[in-house]
Amino acid sequence: MINFRQYDLDKKLPFKDENFDGITCIQVAFALPRINYTFSEFYRVLKEGGIIIIVEPKPDANMGRLIFAQFREVNKLKGLKRIKAYIRNMSIMPFGLIVLFLNLIMNIWEKQNKYHFYDYNKIKLILFESGFKVIKKQNILANQDTLIVATK
Repeated sequence: MINFRQYDLDKKLPFKDENFDGITCIQVAFALPRINYTFSEFYRVLKEGGIIIIVEPKPDANMGRLIFAQFREVNKLKGLKRIKAYIRNMSIMPFGLIVLFLNLIMNIWEKQNKYHFYDYNKIKLILFESGFKVIKKQNILANQDTLIVATK
């Protein structure tokens, strides 16, 4: 069973030790005011052998590159498949524009020190210091994000 809940990740999580089999942390770490504390809390509430999955934008991420990469892939298609892919891409274009706008805001907030974008080595160090062992790293979304899987 999956339960979705919202908590302040800058405070102690209201769960007993070793309570969860897995944790997903998608597009969150960059906004954490005390990332080391939060990841230590994740470690505390994760069962032995449990996994944490993290997806974070790279420090130089640019969602515009992701959108252009998608259109380059569509251009490789032929005939009706290409037309269908263009229509599908155009139907999600409003969402893409929102993502580009949010990317701009995120970059401004990083310059104002509200957000902190971490490269893979920094996240790996934070995980290690919290007790985790990284078992997988992969660049995703046209090389704009990093997927990290670690275990307790």
